[in-house]
Amino acid sequence: MTQKSKGFVTERLQVASWKSALKEGAPRQKLVEELAIILTPDVLRYLPLPLHMPGGPQTIDRWISARDGESDVFTIRKHGPSALIGLLILAPFQEPDATRTVHLGYLFADHAWGKGFATELLQGLVAAQIEQGGPAKLLAGVGKGNAASAMVLLKSGFRLAVDLSNAETDMFRRDI
Repeated sequence: MTQKSKGFVTERLQVASWKSALKEGAPRQKLVEELAIILTPDVLRYLPLPLHMPGGPQTIDRWISARDGESDVFTIRKHGPSALIGLLILAPFQEPDATRTVHLGYLFADHAWGKGFATELLQGLVAAQIEQGGPAKLLAGVGKGNAASAMVLLKSGFRLAVDLSNAETDMFRRDI
């Protein structure tokens, strides 16, 4: 997927680029308000430090700009008119051997945990990547204490990449 991607749908989820919500005014303000509800300390706990908000909720607008500058970001909503329940973050890059690779991350509002949304999201992402012909490799990092996210990746066909993991983070890989 690229920034031009329109996203994908699954049985229960609509995954769409957040580009239309980044325009100044009402769309951006709505996104800021929705993220203020979602980006709680529990949700941010296992994410890499650059994804944290050291200044608290008042820094959400800057957080949005930083994510948009480094990654392709997609909103996750249940079908129908629905509030935001999560984000999918894709950071494409080329490896030295020219392998097309995307580092992915995702987060869900705590009220959406334990309902199978993350597994459905990743399975939908893999299907969309296959349909679109790439990338060749998906990578996802999981903090050592986040067993639920590691399980979601394993259920979605990822495997632990010991050679890419370190003391704080397990890396998972899925070849397309």
